[in-house]
Formats: sequence, structure tokens, C-alpha cells
Amino acid sequence: MSEDNKSATSSVPDATMSDEEQSQSSASTSAAAPAAAPPASQSDDKKEKDKEEQSHIFAEAKALELKDEGNAALMSGKVLDAIRLYSEALEFTPTNAIVLSNRA
Repeated sequence: MSEDNKSATSSVPDATMSDEEQSQSSASTSAAAPAAAPPASQSDDKKEKDKEEQSHIFAEAKALELKDEGNAALMSGKVLDAIRLYSEALEFTPTNAIVLSNRA
């Protein structure tokens, strides 16, 4: 048998192979089979959901950062800067009651 034919039929048990060799041969070919990928629509839905979640997390973090800067500005007596920073924070989280209260 040529070398090419041996590699093509290596997963088929050979009468000259020991039981251990046959077991290893069949295990290696079954392990090489790729796992089934999830349907594309599920993958796209998951990616979209992850993207939305990351966007929400970013908005919350940015609003918190701006709120903290507003607090610092207010403590140093820069009231107008504080109001501007609170207003910017509200662009990221318009329903955040703490930022709304601070701006008021």
C-alpha cells in the first residue's frame, strides 16, 4: 500500500494492528472531528446582546465618572462647572436619580 493510502485508511482497523493500536487510531479520528457550531442566528443574537450590555456598562461608568467630577467641582466652589458635568452625566444615564438630584 502506498503512503497516501495508509493515511487515508488509518482510521479503519487493520488485521495487523493490535487492539490497543486500533483503539488509539479510532480515538484519534473521533477526536479530530470538529464540534458542531451553534446556528449563526444564535451567535449573532448573543453578540448583539453582549454589545448592548457593554454599551450600558460604559454609559454607567462614564456617568459615574462625570458625577464624581461634578462633586469635586462643587466642593471647590465651581457651581457652574458642577452643573455642566452633572448635565453631561445625565446624557449617559438620564434616569439616574442621584445625578438628577445633584444637578438640581
